[in-house]
Amino acid sequence: MKKIYTVTFQRVLNYGAILQTYALHKFLKDSGFDAKVLDYAPLYFMMQTCRPAKGIKKTIDKYKKYKKFNDFRKQHLLLTPKTYFTQASLSKLPSVHAAICGSDQIWNKNLTGNRFDPVFFLDFTSSNTKRIAFAASAGSIRIAEFSAPVKGMLEKFYSIGVRETTLSNDVSIIVPEASPEVVVDPCLLLDDYSAVMDKMRLPKGKFIVSYVVGSGEMLDKFDQRIKELKQFCDLPVVHIGAKSIVSADENILDLGPSDWITFIKEASFVVTNSFHGTAFSINFNKDFLFIPHIVANLNARQTTLLENVGLMNRMLPPEKELSENLVEPIDYEEVNVKLDSIKAMSKSFLIKALR
Repeated sequence: MKKIYTVTFQRVLNYGAILQTYALHKFLKDSGFDAKVLDYAPLYFMMQTCRPAKGIKKTIDKYKKYKKFNDFRKQHLLLTPKTYFTQASLSKLPSVHAAICGSDQIWNKNLTGNRFDPVFFLDFTSSNTKRIAFAASAGSIRIAEFSAPVKGMLEKFYSIGVRETTLSNDVSIIVPEASPEVVVDPCLLLDDYSAVMDKMRLPKGKFIVSYVVGSGEMLDKFDQRIKELKQFCDLPVVHIGAKSIVSADENILDLGPSDWITFIKEASFVVTNSFHGTAFSINFNKDFLFIPHIVANLNARQTTLLENVGLMNRMLPPEKELSENLVEPIDYEEVNVKLDSIKAMSKSFLIKALR
């Protein structure tokens, strides 16, 4: 059985990050590979996840989440026995058949200590280990503007799959011979998440779930959209973001990954600005609205997916008025044909790269 390491943002307090880690890991195991998640915990992540929040209540909520994320990792991920804090500490890892970096914004230097972390470009592996990127993302930055530090690392990859077309274009500019492909986020490799779901905290009856990433102006604009939505939908709104919003009927801010995905799966309607909130809504065939982030570059991953499955009409930009047709049920028959096609292509890309 071929041994594989996966490397991603599994140490952050982010629902999408840890759930896509689980999805890729499970897909690889189900496909017959001996896969382990590299427990890489760089200082810049540990400082972010372990520092107190602003205020006692928020700090308590954060540490409740921290424990739930740790429990999820221990229960559902096959981690390396040792935790690694630096690139140098990875030098004694035994050689394996392949290493896979991705998904999430692993190539966004704004999230990795204001530099391109070589570990997320697999620059710790031996020369006989296949380097594969699967659904790598650079988020809001354009790596073509920073080609010098990444060119040499990208040239060593055997296969490169990215999550958005802008990154595919950038990689092609930096390394023309790379032939990057746009693939789905690992969370879309699985259809069934029942093994990690927990219904204990679900509200009784039907509900709308809202989930937003961001604060300040983004949070205010999102809150306003929820207020508008309540004029068309006679259901309670349960908000599961990191910060509360005024328009929600209930704010739940301490959910773990198992709770979070269950709320998305069981909701009657989803409103979100996040990529994973959008991706899971589509994967579970939910009625939803995508509220674009006020920073345009942060929407590239979402719009790539929405375009690929023919659901750009579920995006509600600032200049567009919310109307009744935007909350009507989605006909998923054609959507699922397109979704199944890009899922199959992405699975084929990964299996071919590994074998």
